[in-house]
Amino acid sequence: MSITERRMADCHPTRKHYAKGLCQQCYRKENFSTDYVTQKFGDRLPDYRRKYEESSKSRERASRYYHVRTAIAKLLDRPEPKMREVFSDPVAIATLRAALDRGDPILTKVWSDLTKKQKKAIYGQLDE
Repeated sequence: MSITERRMADCHPTRKHYAKGLCQQCYRKENFSTDYVTQKFGDRLPDYRRKYEESSKSRERASRYYHVRTAIAKLLDRPEPKMREVFSDPVAIATLRAALDRGDPILTKVWSDLTKKQKKAIYGQLDE
């Protein structure tokens, strides 16, 4: 589909359509906000959250995030960097790209745990 044929969101005509006529931000706000979740799950919500936090899936995800964050902290020489800030900072991205280019073992060790969006931020259209 070409850019001229791409459907635009009804809520924000300058943003592309995500679902149900809304852009991604508005759709997620409407369908995943705390009010929506509380209304849908009610008193069962704390139990669902507790069960997820105790699950192996949750522990594995937290472990991967911790390893990535620790590796990036070492590479950037920053204590406890926030991932959102790191991947919106062009200097940090350039530093990570240089580390990847020189084959830094710290970054290559956690490369598979980075999200596609993070990989793309570091090295453009790299496909893995």
